[in-house]
Amino acid sequence: MSKELTPTRCDTGKVSVTQFWGGMVRGTMLQMTFSKPEYERGKSPLWYLQVNPSQARDMAATLLAFAEEQAND
Repeated sequence: MSKELTPTRCDTGKVSVTQFWGGMVRGTMLQMTFSKPEYERGKSPLWYLQVNPSQARDMAATLLAFAEEQAND
């Protein structure tokens, strides 16, 4: 079973965020699916990234540190 989370937008277009069960080994996962810009579309029109809660926490901390650093420049 999966659950669609609040969609966001970025420069490449719509980003969908879905939480899903990755099985007994992987547990709860999060998938972010990005629409590729027209010039990047070869075999697939999408990019996707799957992370577990620990990876999501690390990524969120990195993104927040980056955003705060850019805001202070």
